[in-house]
Amino acid sequence: VQWLIRAAEGGYDAAQVRLGLCYEYAEGIEKDLSKAALWYQKAAEQDHAEGQFNLGCCYMKGVGVPIDCAKAVDLFKMAAEQGHIRAQLCLAESYEQGIGVAKNEAEAVNWYLKAARKGNEYAQYSLGWAYEHGQGIELDIAQARYWYEAAAEQGYEDAKKRLESLPQTQPLADTSHVSAQELY
Repeated sequence: VQWLIRAAEGGYDAAQVRLGLCYEYAEGIEKDLSKAALWYQKAAEQDHAEGQFNLGCCYMKGVGVPIDCAKAVDLFKMAAEQGHIRAQLCLAESYEQGIGVAKNEAEAVNWYLKAARKGNEYAQYSLGWAYEHGQGIELDIAQARYWYEAAAEQGYEDAKKRLESLPQTQPLADTSHVSAQELY
């Protein structure tokens, strides 16, 4: 741990993240959540995506710092914009649930899509759900099936269950309010 401390103190961002983990989980050093958050902060200040994500988690849960969901979302966004998949998922969930940011299902879908395209099965499942229910995006059973299948191929059990319950064809648009003359 002493070499890790020296590297972290020397400004090496990956060592700062690793030292933060050591303090958070008492790996080779006494557990100290405040110091964990401090080392994540130092890495985050250097635009280290994992440091930003870990610090965001600290703020979301109140680990070593006071709970500040808005600050957590800001940190998740910084990491997500660098392609950090777990940050993309946390950001999507924050938008989906309106935690630390105004609820915005379309923005949630946007971030799920980024993670899904990188192969994350939870994001793929979440996209399937969004397409199946028209949540944040236009209802599209074919797209729902596509994303559920992608998640199911990775063993995601909930996606397998959703696939079984999907209709075999795309539902027709509700035209009950349209006159026959308007249709033809």
